[in-house]
Amino acid sequence: MNRIPRILCWLLFLLSGLAGVHSWAMDDAQSLGSDSAPPAVVVAQTVEGVRLQLDSRVLLEQPNGILGRPRYNPARTQFAISIMPTGAETARLAQVIIFDARTGARLTTLPGHSPQWDAAQNAFVTQVERELPSVAAAQNVARLTAAAYPTTIRVAHHPENSCRTVADWQVDVIPFEEYVARAVPAEVPASWAHHALAAQAVAARTYAWAQILVGRPDYDVTDWANFQMMCDQRYAATDAAVSATAGQYLSAADDALHAPISAMYSAENGHPTLTNPHVSYLQAVPDLFAIGRTRWGHGYGLSQWGAQRRALAGHTYAQILGHYYTDVHLQNGLAPDAVTAHLIEPAAGALRGDWLAWRSLTSYAAAEQSADIAVVLQSNLPLTPTWPSTQPVRLAGASGAWRLPATLVEGQAITVSLYANGVLQEQRPVTVDRTLPAAPALSAPALVTETVLPLTISAGADEELALNLGWRWQGEALFHTPSSGMVVNDAAAHNGAAWSAKAGVDQPGVWYGPYTPELPAGRRYRALFWLRGPQLPASAITQTTALTPVARLDVTDDLGNNVLGLRHVSIADLQAAAEPGYAPIAVDFYLFELPTGLEFRTAWFGQVDLALDRVEIWTLPTDDWRGSGRIEWPIYAMTGTRDIQAAAFDAAGNMSPWAGASVLVRDETAPRFGATPALPTWLNTRPVSLTVAVTDSVSGLDFSNAQLHISPLNEEASAGATLPVTFTQIANPWIGQWAQAVLMEINDGRYTAHFEAADQAANRG
Repeated sequence: MNRIPRILCWLLFLLSGLAGVHSWAMDDAQSLGSDSAPPAVVVAQTVEGVRLQLDSRVLLEQPNGILGRPRYNPARTQFAISIMPTGAETARLAQVIIFDARTGARLTTLPGHSPQWDAAQNAFVTQVERELPSVAAAQNVARLTAAAYPTTIRVAHHPENSCRTVADWQVDVIPFEEYVARAVPAEVPASWAHHALAAQAVAARTYAWAQILVGRPDYDVTDWANFQMMCDQRYAATDAAVSATAGQYLSAADDALHAPISAMYSAENGHPTLTNPHVSYLQAVPDLFAIGRTRWGHGYGLSQWGAQRRALAGHTYAQILGHYYTDVHLQNGLAPDAVTAHLIEPAAGALRGDWLAWRSLTSYAAAEQSADIAVVLQSNLPLTPTWPSTQPVRLAGASGAWRLPATLVEGQAITVSLYANGVLQEQRPVTVDRTLPAAPALSAPALVTETVLPLTISAGADEELALNLGWRWQGEALFHTPSSGMVVNDAAAHNGAAWSAKAGVDQPGVWYGPYTPELPAGRRYRALFWLRGPQLPASAITQTTALTPVARLDVTDDLGNNVLGLRHVSIADLQAAAEPGYAPIAVDFYLFELPTGLEFRTAWFGQVDLALDRVEIWTLPTDDWRGSGRIEWPIYAMTGTRDIQAAAFDAAGNMSPWAGASVLVRDETAPRFGATPALPTWLNTRPVSLTVAVTDSVSGLDFSNAQLHISPLNEEASAGATLPVTFTQIANPWIGQWAQAVLMEINDGRYTAHFEAADQAANRG
């Protein structure tokens, strides 16, 4: 009888499960029996989220999460429950988890919500929502007419809401501000900071009013996550936040009717947030308070956790709203003609660089009435060289930038006051800090032949260290949109050349690339774009300039589909030149997984001259590297002579001169193969696929130099063979991946199989 030969080898099989399964059938062996009652399922609110218990046993806890009602199958052997993030319209992100009702074991997960069971004990989901949050309908209706501030709202009870005990789809008419007071603690913990709660109150109020304007025949909103959550509980802290912001809502700056926007928000919107292409007020913004945190929500508008972190850092609710919602007004629907303004920038604290930029969030009445919005700078020391006294400096406009005189004293305190029609709106203290930290100390070996690079680094106690391991790309060597500039010789540039664009001569375009996979994952990074723009003359020292963006910088992966970090650049940003003519503009980002091809992009808008010298990437401390001290740095995609640099950033963001060391990285380590389980005793199907895990993180695998050797173990078998090997991640030779060989034909017998691979330094293993 013919049998496919048994293969004796050291191999790792990759087992892949089925994807896209949308139902789950009960295993009869798990039946509890008709006379055995399962433990009780408990859905509990925690300080920061929700908890699911089976009696007293905790099955899951989720900060800023929403749990639906648990539903048993007919035999009560399993139960299903919906889970999703808090936020407006997060039901589209819901999942249904099915648990064993006796043990609490998690059995499977389905996309959607509102689970049901059929007579055959199969779970199915009828509500699956995957589209963008729908904002168009509310806005189209709202723009038809200017509506009066609502006094009540009609709330339908959704069957998935587990925090209220009223009949399904019962519609209650609730006073509008009471509704907001019941919605806020259902969306965020009442223990959070006041300004986070106040920002949530404005967002929830704005969203609810926009839904009222849709004009549904039977109800305005439900009390669940297909709109926003509402329970019956109220708390003193959330009531205070609602009362402090009573009537306040957001409208789009370009909406002449001042209708409330569809103020999307969710639990953790990530860094950066996402752009909703339908509206101007939900555009992506950076959120450094969320860097390194996994998105838990749809990513649009206000981030609830981001609001809490900002509030704890001293931001006001208006600053929070003005950060997450773009091009909006903040006003009071109970006093629509009131002229108000809130100071968004600068934040309280250190003022670095050569410019003071300010930005305010005003009511639409301020814009309609052409209100006199201005900031006044006051200090106990002279602010300008031409005014020896401490006379204040008045700067007109709701936003702008003022060039700081060089005569300002280090540590000088300045009070920034915002006025509307001569009435003080808000004040904020800032302190001049333009002193660069000292260069850190850096020690590195001259030669490294292992897979780690030992480094010793030290800096000041309050400074954040950064490392550059040779990650530098010249601006002129990147890709460029045709006619968007040219290569110029420039002695001030890093290597004597730069990419330069002239306004009115060159076409607006994007400078992009290099599509590198060389940065390791699980790290925080800072991309420094070294840019030169038009330099304002000294005579403009007391004048202001607009904050109009002249370029957008971003870091992306996956051909631009995954935006990891972004920043808009104004003329003021381009004045703080740390090197002759070039200013380092920072874009922070985090790599959760190994990139396929990173791009560092400059979108030039064509309004002013702009030149790009280079892009440098610096890695910043994470959990495995806290800063000063010795570190064993895992080598990834590094061979040859590398210029290692260390720099320090102080609390104000000033960057020190860098300390450098030259290291020769010589790869003397062969590719490493993964552990392999035993194969079945007999293989009796063709073809035979043999797979093993392999990696080489230093010089990278040589994909053209790998093979599988098959050798017989007995004399009766035919002679052995050498087979080609394929790899699963040929775009990235440094990443761990699978090597595979396929035996199409082979005689019966006992064989041994041996994989062999080489790296790009010619080491073989």
